[in-house]
Amino acid sequence: MGYKSGGEASLIAEIVEAEENSTSKMQNLRVPPVITINNSSAYAIYELLYIRDVPFKPQEYFVKTRKCESDADARVVKICERLRDEDGHVIEHTRVSFLSLAVYIGY
Repeated sequence: MGYKSGGEASLIAEIVEAEENSTSKMQNLRVPPVITINNSSAYAIYELLYIRDVPFKPQEYFVKTRKCESDADARVVKICERLRDEDGHVIEHTRVSFLSLAVYIGY
């Protein structure tokens, strides 16, 4: 316990382990933060966010496509079928949308 010039006590702590919320498993922190807790506080809550290192590289997902003729049908091309409206007409201009999501786990 250290003392400040004003005579009030304080505690300086280095956080070296954290409990993961989802598994309750203790993890060592690569760069431990240092916090100071003053004696004047009845309690202290510190919200710390860390990005966890993972032992594998991200996987890249892709879809191989090929151009369809406007009158092509799944029975002819086997893997290519065009989007059609309610009346059976081919929708010429369509786009496929992909969503990329990065997840950071904080503890």
